[in-house]
Amino acid sequence: MPQVNFRTSNERLAIIDRAAGIRGVSRTEFVLRSSEASATEVLTHV
Repeated sequence: MPQVNFRTSNERLAIIDRAAGIRGVSRTEFVLRSSEASATEVLTHV
């Protein structure tokens, strides 16, 4: 399975972790869902 790695600041990671906790999902699941939704939105406006 392909893998994605990225670097970010502690502040951004804390925001992502907080939001993921509120949604009740893992950090990975939150990032994947959010990026997929954003990509879909961009592609529908091309």
